[in-house]
Amino acid sequence: MADTTSGPDVSSADLPEPTVNDIVRNLLAEPSFATLIGTLEAMAGLIVTGFFTFGIVGMLGIGIIANAWLFNYPTLSRPVLIALSVLWLPLACLEWITFQFYAEGMAHVSHPVPVQLAMRQPRWPWLAKVPVAAWWLAHAALVVFVAHAFGAQVSFFRPTLWERVLEVGVPVFCMFGAAFAMNTHLLLALYALFRSERLLRAVARVRFLIDMAAALFIPSLDFRILGPF
Repeated sequence: MADTTSGPDVSSADLPEPTVNDIVRNLLAEPSFATLIGTLEAMAGLIVTGFFTFGIVGMLGIGIIANAWLFNYPTLSRPVLIALSVLWLPLACLEWITFQFYAEGMAHVSHPVPVQLAMRQPRWPWLAKVPVAAWWLAHAALVVFVAHAFGAQVSFFRPTLWERVLEVGVPVFCMFGAAFAMNTHLLLALYALFRSERLLRAVARVRFLIDMAAALFIPSLDFRILGPF
């Protein structure tokens, strides 16, 4: 049962476009170790969101579609290519809206930044709760997938002791970094679904345990279920 405590409904149209100075000044307003950790989490999430918006969906997406139309590579059937072309623009718009929401929030919310940023979401109608939560979780899952794919490339033939340390340590480090970057996205998904500040703060208090679990257990589970990349 969600409690009745909720964050303010903020319309991005009522706020000026944030600048980098606005974000930095706001995040450094209350210097302490706890706020520094929250700030680093939110900044990592912003960087990942920007990577998806401009890198994956933007440049890579339009590059693949244009290459398929012009040079027939990758080779796609005409219906699939038309569908991808039609879907790309609304997906790019959604990513841009997501990035704007994230950046504007970081320029205006108080500490703890991940919690306050999640509570800044509007009150979603029932039919929108699951799709919105799934949107945030999809970002988290994709970053974990990319981190695992990168870490899985570290392997040596007949490794020495130090090479074996790298084989074990790099995937764990990559997964911990991915989990750390996605903490805010997890909180955003939870608040979109349940709109409970109590639940949000309870999960925020144990999020480092979630990071450690992801770093230690997800790589081995991925290898058993999906196989090596």
